[in-house]
Amino acid sequence: MKSITKILICFLALCLLLPCIASCKKKGGSGHHQKPPAGDDSQQTTPVGGGSDHVGDPEVTTDPDADIVMPELVDMGGYTYRAYVRDHAGDTLEEQLQHGNNFYKCIDFWIDEANSENDIISYAVYSRNSRIEADYNCKIRQVSSNGSQIDHLRTSYTNGDGYELTIISAKPAAQAATQNLLRDINDMPYLDLTHPSFDQNSIDELSFQDRLYYISGDMNISTLEVAGLSLVNMDLYAKLVDGIVELFEGDVAYSDIYTLVMSQKWTWDTMMKIATLANIDVDETDGDLSVIDKGDTIGYHQYLNSTLWYFYAAGGRITDKNDEGIPELVIDSERNQNLANYLYDHLNHVISVPWIPNSYSAILDQNFLTGDVLFMDCSLYEIRMEIYPYCEFEYGILPCPIYQEGESYNSVIFFNNWAHLWAVPTVNENYEMAQRMMQIMTVYSSLHESTMHAYYDRTIYLNAAPDNGSRQVLDVIRRSLVYDIALMYDWGGLETTLNQLATESSNPYGPAIGTLSTKVQPLIDETVEKLKNPEE
Repeated sequence: MKSITKILICFLALCLLLPCIASCKKKGGSGHHQKPPAGDDSQQTTPVGGGSDHVGDPEVTTDPDADIVMPELVDMGGYTYRAYVRDHAGDTLEEQLQHGNNFYKCIDFWIDEANSENDIISYAVYSRNSRIEADYNCKIRQVSSNGSQIDHLRTSYTNGDGYELTIISAKPAAQAATQNLLRDINDMPYLDLTHPSFDQNSIDELSFQDRLYYISGDMNISTLEVAGLSLVNMDLYAKLVDGIVELFEGDVAYSDIYTLVMSQKWTWDTMMKIATLANIDVDETDGDLSVIDKGDTIGYHQYLNSTLWYFYAAGGRITDKNDEGIPELVIDSERNQNLANYLYDHLNHVISVPWIPNSYSAILDQNFLTGDVLFMDCSLYEIRMEIYPYCEFEYGILPCPIYQEGESYNSVIFFNNWAHLWAVPTVNENYEMAQRMMQIMTVYSSLHESTMHAYYDRTIYLNAAPDNGSRQVLDVIRRSLVYDIALMYDWGGLETTLNQLATESSNPYGPAIGTLSTKVQPLIDETVEKLKNPEE
């Protein structure tokens, strides 16, 4: 009898609590995913812009765009908004090296038509533009470039035939800014650069004093695509895990690569120790590891530009802005010298680690896909286009390693004629429309189901990233993008010097630093003067 009484009391208490629980559920949270603040490497397992916290609850409806400040609605009277976009740089290797890589096309501005079943990104671009055209009574059109965009912009300047926008490779953009071919974006009253849909890192680091000639943000997915990162063969790592833990004195954190990364123990030393453990040379007589020829297993396959990526990943810089907003050389600091010398001493495959294969993207991807490579360097573009569609084993996405445990991760935007930046040409048909439309394009690109959502959330985050650990890493990378204006101009060949640390027979860093005052600083001074007073 007592037992029955107790059961009835518990049942009545539960009935009284249920309405309270339901009430709390309705009040709890906005449903809009908030990213951790910059520099916070805490776990995040929901896509950026991640939608409702109450999946499957029909009583809760959340607008994922509710917090986004939309541009002013203006009737543009059927105005045609034209952008000059780098599409074809040229057929010869020399043309492509000078003007851009033909295989890497701008995919984020305009498309004739799209099918959501075939290409989610193209469909998002098409849908975004259609919505803008309907909302603002305008037309959006792309004029494709062929060859030098600087030559074309100069001809347009001379003839007075303008465009409201140019989407231009980064290094040509740098030169165009010194030749009065691009407008100062900071001097645009209809543009709100504080809007979160603009990449604030690009604004801070690519500005010059109070001037800004090129920009990135949610309207520009190509910039994020060239961020440097690493890949790991998860199947191969699992086979080695007992030896890895033993190598690090039984520390179980090393049994899970993501725990290792998120605890900020993913250093250059750690990667190379694990990589060496993975090496299997089938033919030891040649002392060479080659996946293609003999079926060797190699711990680390190096991309041609990885030493530059690693230099910045560890917090290195060529220049930094002084209190006046002018770039000044910092590459000769003690820390930067230590970073560069360490890279040469530990990642140079000619002198220090001759077993490391060093190659360009196509060969690197091909070798990784065999399943016989543990770590490799690449970009999001390669993951999206080559690894995700064809990989038949489990892989994971990692940041480029840091120098010492506990440091923050950084991912440099590599400008070597790959990344596209957005700019406003000096001559255009309607300056007000040019400003308004850049704001509109950027904000509309940040909306749910728009271009950045299609690219990052749905293509990269939920598909190309194979697990929650990779997704945490992607969020870390996205929050830590680094833009150094020195990489736009390669003053004194310092960018080239860092790129070549892995392949030189002697350390090129010392001689390069020795010419700072006589060779490099005059080039910076000349560029600074041109940016202050662009050539007419």
